[in-house]
Amino acid sequence: MSKKKKIILLIAAVLVVAAVVLGLIHLRNKNNKAYVQLVADMNMTWVLMNESSYGTISDSARQEIYLQPTDQVAEIFAVAGTAVKAGDPLFRYDTKTLELAVQERQLTVDSYAGSLDIARQQLAAYEKIVPTAALPDEPAEPQPYQLTDEQKLPAQYHEDVTGQADRAYYCNDKTLITGEQINRWIDEGLVVALQIWEGGQPPETATPVQLDPDPADPAEPGQGEAPAQPETPAEPPQPLSQWIIDGRNWPTVELDSFWSVADRAQWFPPVPELPDIPDTPTYTEAQKAKLISDQELSIRRLENSLALAQNSLAQAKKNLDDATVRSAMDGTVTAMGDPHSPPQDGSAFCVVSGAQGVTLTGYISELDLAESRVGDRLSVTSWMTGMTTDARITDIADYPSENQGYYGDGNPNVSYYQFTAYMENSDGFNVGEEVNIQSYIENVDQIIVLEKIYVRSDEGGHYVLVDDGTGHLERRDVTVQSTSEAEYVKILSGLTLDDMVAFPYGKSARVGALTTTEMKRNLF
Repeated sequence: MSKKKKIILLIAAVLVVAAVVLGLIHLRNKNNKAYVQLVADMNMTWVLMNESSYGTISDSARQEIYLQPTDQVAEIFAVAGTAVKAGDPLFRYDTKTLELAVQERQLTVDSYAGSLDIARQQLAAYEKIVPTAALPDEPAEPQPYQLTDEQKLPAQYHEDVTGQADRAYYCNDKTLITGEQINRWIDEGLVVALQIWEGGQPPETATPVQLDPDPADPAEPGQGEAPAQPETPAEPPQPLSQWIIDGRNWPTVELDSFWSVADRAQWFPPVPELPDIPDTPTYTEAQKAKLISDQELSIRRLENSLALAQNSLAQAKKNLDDATVRSAMDGTVTAMGDPHSPPQDGSAFCVVSGAQGVTLTGYISELDLAESRVGDRLSVTSWMTGMTTDARITDIADYPSENQGYYGDGNPNVSYYQFTAYMENSDGFNVGEEVNIQSYIENVDQIIVLEKIYVRSDEGGHYVLVDDGTGHLERRDVTVQSTSEAEYVKILSGLTLDDMVAFPYGKSARVGALTTTEMKRNLF
């Protein structure tokens, strides 16, 4: 056989093999289609209806609004004795202060997000290490960050000349507070003012002139002019910057954390440079495992801190949106504070007493805090009589309950915030009675809740596999929210009830795979 014929036969054989392989691939793809289902048929909104907690009925209908140390009131719409209807404005917060709170909490979120990104890069570097059997010298253990003299909190504290705190510390723009110090103030229940003054300390306040014993008597003839009127006492001096830490209701922080007085946010020590990964391995398997384990722990802590910071930011944004406080009931304003001199004894700034009905006290999970607002409607059921009525939230606490208890069917591993609600119709309910509380969900037929197994995640975020409309699978990024049932998630965006979703595991779970609506055995 000639050489030319051998080449032709070889080429023909290669083409036959290629055709067979392509045919097998096509046959496999044809017979291994991804089964897709309509989202509307998979929707599990009953999970949301199943979320409940308990509350307690109080003896009278009251709406009490408390101010935080940083809150400022810009305008008053009602005074004590004013009759109000539900929805009538009571007062309005100073939005400049609320906007500043949003900016500060956004900086905290950005700081945690940046630190988390760096920590994940470090983890990726550790995972690429190729371990060696030889035992290298043990790397030096990283030492805790030590504050410089310029960063340390002054040892001496002073009386607060602004009159807002138990004690004051004169700081500079480099001063850092340790988490251990903050927790100590919380344990002692102290209100501390961290102040930055021009020149390092407050100027001396002006001393008012002493009053005449009897200033009403006119001057005797021939005695000269009448005594001079006393000067108006000088206003208390104000610092360039002031951060109030109220230890009576401030949440505890990590002992080894640092907090900047100037930025009023957590401060992170300089991140050490990523270790150089040499061409030859320098870590044993055990050392690599420890590096990865320690870094994963750091990432989990940062993720938790980021989640809390995001909740705090959402709360600040909600407060900004709800700058005007309104009455939650028909009744009478029984107390309205002075915006220039708000209560300092822990009492409510504004109180509305309802014409009828009762007050309900309950708790909201931190997972639902960002979506909960004053005025939200609740469904309340008596455990004793089975009677059901509605309630409206009148107030939500700014800080989690000290009890840190587990309320109702919610997640026991998160914080809970106390709220009060107004029940206009209290027939069939008794004072002191515990009741079951459920959120009233509007447009529940438009909400999507899926089994968590249908949602996957990677470095790009959460996603599902859906039919692209041409009979092929595509990746669809979604935003999710946890529910009280760990195996279900609420889809906030990225998916509609008309989409067709595939099970995201198995041979057919890949972008571009053919889809089918016919269920087959051994499909995966």
